[in-house]
Amino acid sequence: MIGSEIGAMKDEMKGLIIKEAYFLGIKQYGYWFLDTDGKRIEKSVFSGIKRDSISFNEIKELFNGKTLIKHTSLRFFKSLNKLSIKIKSIKISIIKQSDKNLINNYYIPITVNNIDLKINLFNKLKNFISNTLKKYRKKNHKIINPPYNYQYTELGE
Repeated sequence: MIGSEIGAMKDEMKGLIIKEAYFLGIKQYGYWFLDTDGKRIEKSVFSGIKRDSISFNEIKELFNGKTLIKHTSLRFFKSLNKLSIKIKSIKISIIKQSDKNLINNYYIPITVNNIDLKINLFNKLKNFISNTLKKYRKKNHKIINPPYNYQYTELGE
C-alpha cells in the first residue's frame, strides 16, 4: 500500500528507520533517526506548535508529566467587531493529552460513553478496514495481510 498515488501510504523516511519515538496523543508525537551520514535527526509534531520546534528530550519530559511553555510570535487574532487582524506573541502551555481514547490503536471519540456504542464503532471500523483490503486484493494490489483476531478491550481510567 506504499506508493505515490492518492490514498497510498508514503515512505517519508525514504527507507531510514526510526530509532525511538513517543506518541503522546493525537497530533502529539516525536521521534529520532540516523540519516545516511549517521547524524541524529529529531522530528516533532504537536498541534498548534511549529513542526520540529520541540526537542526529543522535551518530548520525554512531556511523557513524564512535565508542562512545557513555548513562545510563538506569529499568532493571528481577528476581531469581527473591529474588522481587524492583529499578530501577537503568546505563550503556549504544552501538556501530554490523555483525554482521547485509543482502543486497540483506534480512536474512539471522548463523547461516546456508552460501551455498546463503543463496541459498535469499533466493529464498524474493523469491517471498513477488512472491506477496503478486499477491494485492494481484487485490484491485484500487493498488501500485507493484517491479523484478523481483533479484540475489543475497555481501557482503564
